[in-house]
Amino acid sequence: MNKTEFLSELRRSLSGLSEDDINGTVEYYSEMIDDRIEDGMSEEEAVAAVGSIDEISGKILSETPLTALVAEKIKPKRPLRGWEIALIILGFPVWFPILAALFAVFISIYVTMWSVVIALYSAVLGLAVYGLASVAAFVYVVCKGMGDTSIILSIGTMLASFGGAVLLFFGTNQVAKRTAVIGGKLLLGIKHMIVGKGKDNEEK
Repeated sequence: MNKTEFLSELRRSLSGLSEDDINGTVEYYSEMIDDRIEDGMSEEEAVAAVGSIDEISGKILSETPLTALVAEKIKPKRPLRGWEIALIILGFPVWFPILAALFAVFISIYVTMWSVVIALYSAVLGLAVYGLASVAAFVYVVCKGMGDTSIILSIGTMLASFGGAVLLFFGTNQVAKRTAVIGGKLLLGIKHMIVGKGKDNEEK
Protein backbone atom coordinates (compact mmCIF):
# COMPACT_ATOMS: atom_id res chain seq x y z
CA MET A 1 0.00 0.00 0.00
CA ASN A 2 1.39 3.39 -0.95
CA LYS A 3 1.02 6.62 1.01
CA THR A 4 -1.98 7.94 -0.93
CA GLU A 5 -3.92 4.70 -0.51
CA PHE A 6 -3.05 4.48 3.18
CA LEU A 7 -4.15 8.03 3.96
CA SER A 8 -7.34 7.57 1.96
CA GLU A 9 -8.21 4.39 3.90
CA LEU A 10 -7.33 6.08 7.18
CA ARG A 11 -9.63 8.99 6.39
CA ARG A 12 -12.51 6.61 5.61
CA SER A 13 -11.94 4.63 8.81
CA LEU A 14 -12.24 7.84 10.87
CA SER A 15 -15.32 9.21 9.11
CA GLY A 16 -17.27 9.32 12.39
CA LEU A 17 -14.90 11.95 13.83
CA SER A 18 -15.03 15.67 13.27
CA GLU A 19 -13.42 17.01 10.10
CA ASP A 20 -10.74 18.81 12.13
CA ASP A 21 -9.80 15.62 13.99
CA ILE A 22 -9.67 13.63 10.76
CA ASN A 23 -7.51 16.20 9.02
CA GLY A 24 -5.19 16.46 12.02
CA THR A 25 -4.74 12.67 12.18
CA VAL A 26 -4.17 12.33 8.43
CA GLU A 27 -1.59 15.14 8.46
CA TYR A 28 0.17 13.57 11.45
CA TYR A 29 0.56 10.19 9.74
CA SER A 30 1.45 11.83 6.44
CA GLU A 31 4.36 13.58 8.12
CA MET A 32 5.32 10.38 9.91
CA ILE A 33 5.51 8.51 6.60
CA ASP A 34 7.51 11.34 5.01
CA ASP A 35 10.00 11.25 7.90
CA ARG A 36 10.56 7.53 7.41
CA ILE A 37 11.02 7.98 3.67
CA GLU A 38 13.63 10.67 4.37
CA ASP A 39 15.40 8.16 6.65
CA GLY A 40 15.84 5.82 3.68
CA MET A 41 12.72 3.64 3.70
CA SER A 42 10.69 2.97 0.59
CA GLU A 43 7.17 4.37 0.51
CA GLU A 44 5.63 0.92 1.12
CA GLU A 45 8.03 0.22 3.99
CA ALA A 46 7.28 3.59 5.58
CA VAL A 47 3.54 2.94 5.35
CA ALA A 48 3.91 -0.52 6.89
CA ALA A 49 6.07 0.87 9.70
CA VAL A 50 3.38 3.24 11.03
CA GLY A 51 0.98 0.36 11.70
CA SER A 52 -2.26 -0.98 10.29
CA ILE A 53 -5.38 1.07 9.67
CA ASP A 54 -7.33 -1.00 12.21
CA GLU A 55 -4.71 -0.47 14.93
CA ILE A 56 -4.55 3.28 14.34
CA SER A 57 -8.30 3.84 14.11
CA GLY A 58 -8.89 1.61 17.14
CA LYS A 59 -6.41 3.58 19.22
CA ILE A 60 -7.89 6.91 18.15
CA LEU A 61 -11.45 5.75 18.81
CA SER A 62 -10.52 4.46 22.26
CA GLU A 63 -9.14 7.91 23.14
CA THR A 64 -12.11 9.82 21.69
CA PRO A 65 -14.97 10.52 24.14
CA LEU A 66 -18.24 8.81 23.22
CA THR A 67 -20.05 12.13 23.59
CA ALA A 68 -17.84 13.66 20.90
CA LEU A 69 -18.67 10.85 18.47
CA VAL A 70 -22.40 11.11 19.18
CA ALA A 71 -22.31 14.90 18.80
CA GLU A 72 -20.53 14.57 15.46
CA LYS A 73 -22.97 11.88 14.33
CA ILE A 74 -26.11 13.89 15.04
CA LYS A 75 -24.66 17.21 13.85
CA PRO A 76 -26.43 18.15 10.61
CA LYS A 77 -24.19 18.41 7.56
CA ARG A 78 -26.26 21.35 6.35
CA PRO A 79 -28.84 23.75 7.83
CA LEU A 80 -32.07 21.92 8.60
CA ARG A 81 -35.21 22.85 6.71
CA GLY A 82 -38.36 23.75 8.54
CA TRP A 83 -40.13 20.47 7.78
CA GLU A 84 -37.08 18.49 8.97
CA ILE A 85 -37.09 20.33 12.29
CA ALA A 86 -40.81 19.65 12.59
CA LEU A 87 -40.28 15.94 11.98
CA ILE A 88 -37.56 15.80 14.64
CA ILE A 89 -39.84 17.50 17.15
CA LEU A 90 -42.84 15.33 16.30
CA GLY A 91 -40.74 12.18 16.39
CA PHE A 92 -39.22 13.03 19.77
CA PRO A 93 -41.65 10.74 21.69
CA VAL A 94 -40.40 7.85 19.53
CA TRP A 95 -36.67 8.28 19.06
CA PHE A 96 -35.83 9.71 22.49
CA PRO A 97 -37.18 6.72 24.52
CA ILE A 98 -35.29 4.36 22.22
CA LEU A 99 -32.01 6.24 22.73
CA ALA A 100 -32.66 6.48 26.47
CA ALA A 101 -33.35 2.73 26.65
CA LEU A 102 -30.15 1.86 24.78
CA PHE A 103 -28.16 4.16 27.05
CA ALA A 104 -29.82 2.62 30.12
CA VAL A 105 -28.93 -0.89 28.93
CA PHE A 106 -25.29 0.04 28.46
CA ILE A 107 -25.11 1.74 31.86
CA SER A 108 -26.85 -1.22 33.53
CA ILE A 109 -24.38 -3.71 32.07
CA TYR A 110 -21.41 -1.56 33.03
CA VAL A 111 -22.67 -0.92 36.57
CA THR A 112 -23.51 -4.60 37.07
CA MET A 113 -20.01 -5.70 36.09
CA TRP A 114 -18.37 -3.29 38.51
CA SER A 115 -20.89 -4.10 41.23
CA VAL A 116 -19.56 -7.66 41.20
CA VAL A 117 -16.01 -6.35 41.59
CA ILE A 118 -17.03 -4.07 44.46
CA ALA A 119 -18.83 -6.96 46.16
CA LEU A 120 -15.70 -9.13 45.89
CA TYR A 121 -13.50 -6.40 47.36
CA SER A 122 -16.04 -6.01 50.16
CA ALA A 123 -15.70 -9.71 50.86
CA VAL A 124 -11.91 -9.30 50.99
CA LEU A 125 -12.31 -6.48 53.49
CA GLY A 126 -14.74 -8.56 55.53
CA LEU A 127 -12.32 -11.49 55.73
CA ALA A 128 -9.47 -9.16 56.69
CA VAL A 129 -11.55 -7.60 59.48
CA TYR A 130 -12.59 -11.06 60.66
CA GLY A 131 -8.93 -12.06 60.66
CA LEU A 132 -8.08 -9.10 62.89
CA ALA A 133 -10.90 -10.11 65.20
CA SER A 134 -9.46 -13.63 65.25
CA VAL A 135 -6.09 -12.23 66.34
CA ALA A 136 -7.80 -10.46 69.23
CA ALA A 137 -9.64 -13.68 70.09
CA PHE A 138 -6.35 -15.63 69.98
CA VAL A 139 -4.68 -13.17 72.39
CA TYR A 140 -7.67 -13.39 74.71
CA VAL A 141 -7.66 -17.20 74.67
CA VAL A 142 -3.92 -17.34 75.39
CA CYS A 143 -4.13 -14.80 78.21
CA LYS A 144 -7.04 -16.64 79.80
CA GLY A 145 -5.37 -20.03 79.38
CA MET A 146 -8.47 -21.62 77.90
CA GLY A 147 -6.68 -24.74 76.70
CA ASP A 148 -5.08 -26.18 73.59
CA THR A 149 -8.35 -26.74 71.75
CA SER A 150 -9.38 -23.10 71.97
CA ILE A 151 -5.90 -21.96 70.96
CA ILE A 152 -5.83 -24.28 67.92
CA LEU A 153 -9.31 -23.14 66.94
CA SER A 154 -8.28 -19.48 67.17
CA ILE A 155 -5.14 -20.08 65.11
CA GLY A 156 -7.13 -21.97 62.47
CA THR A 157 -9.73 -19.21 62.24
CA MET A 158 -7.01 -16.58 61.99
CA LEU A 159 -5.11 -18.39 59.25
CA ALA A 160 -8.27 -19.19 57.31
CA SER A 161 -9.44 -15.55 57.43
CA PHE A 162 -6.15 -14.00 56.39
CA GLY A 163 -5.42 -16.73 53.84
CA GLY A 164 -8.87 -16.39 52.32
CA ALA A 165 -8.52 -12.59 52.21
CA VAL A 166 -5.16 -12.81 50.41
CA LEU A 167 -6.36 -15.39 47.87
CA LEU A 168 -9.60 -13.55 47.22
CA PHE A 169 -7.73 -10.26 46.89
CA PHE A 170 -5.50 -11.53 44.09
CA GLY A 171 -8.44 -13.25 42.42
CA THR A 172 -10.50 -10.08 42.63
CA ASN A 173 -7.67 -8.07 41.10
CA GLN A 174 -7.79 -10.37 38.07
CA VAL A 175 -11.56 -10.01 37.86
CA ALA A 176 -11.21 -6.21 38.05
CA LYS A 177 -8.63 -6.19 35.24
CA ARG A 178 -10.82 -8.37 33.04
CA THR A 179 -13.84 -6.22 33.83
CA ALA A 180 -11.91 -3.12 32.78
CA VAL A 181 -10.92 -4.83 29.52
CA ILE A 182 -14.48 -5.98 28.79
CA GLY A 183 -15.86 -2.54 29.63
CA GLY A 184 -13.32 -0.94 27.32
CA LYS A 185 -14.17 -3.34 24.48
CA LEU A 186 -17.88 -2.72 24.99
CA LEU A 187 -17.37 1.03 24.77
CA LEU A 188 -15.05 0.65 21.78
CA GLY A 189 -17.64 -1.55 20.07
CA ILE A 190 -20.26 1.16 20.47
CA LYS A 191 -17.82 3.72 19.05
CA HIS A 192 -17.12 1.44 16.08
CA MET A 193 -20.86 1.15 15.47
CA ILE A 194 -21.17 4.93 15.37
CA VAL A 195 -18.15 5.35 13.08
CA GLY A 196 -19.19 2.36 10.97
CA LYS A 197 -22.54 3.95 10.24
CA GLY A 198 -20.72 7.08 9.29
CA LYS A 199 -18.63 5.09 6.81
CA ASP A 200 -21.72 3.49 5.29
CA ASN A 201 -23.37 6.85 4.80
CA GLU A 202 -20.25 8.26 3.21
CA GLU A 203 -19.97 5.34 0.77
CA LYS A 204 -23.62 5.73 -0.22
